[in-house]
Amino acid sequence: QLSVWLIKLGIQPERTAPGCPGQNARHERMHRSLKVAMSHHDVFGSLPEQQAWCRGWRNEFNQEKPHEAHGQQPPAKIWTPSPRKWDGKVPEVGYPEGAKLYKVGEKGDLRLNGRTFLSAALRGEYV
Repeated sequence: QLSVWLIKLGIQPERTAPGCPGQNARHERMHRSLKVAMSHHDVFGSLPEQQAWCRGWRNEFNQEKPHEAHGQQPPAKIWTPSPRKWDGKVPEVGYPEGAKLYKVGEKGDLRLNGRTFLSAALRGEYV
């Protein structure tokens, strides 16, 4: 469902091959850093305490910690806002005038000349 939402926003999800974390090395490296940092922390007393710790770690990781890939600058130093504005509304998917639309079933299926599975992510959408 996240992919459908992203596509509606004009964002094309990029998939990596299963078992190939090197295709997404920067993100995997961030997860490794988070895992190492959490392993040095005592047990959290509550979920809100853990969330507060994660916010602090995220701030340090993005605002303070130098990153080799960014010339030893933290990501916040090189980040620029997107030129696209977000109004909080997900745009409707446009189809050509006169196109015949079908609603995907609650299980991600579409009945057309039999039953054809599409994707559970598309349940309730018109295609």
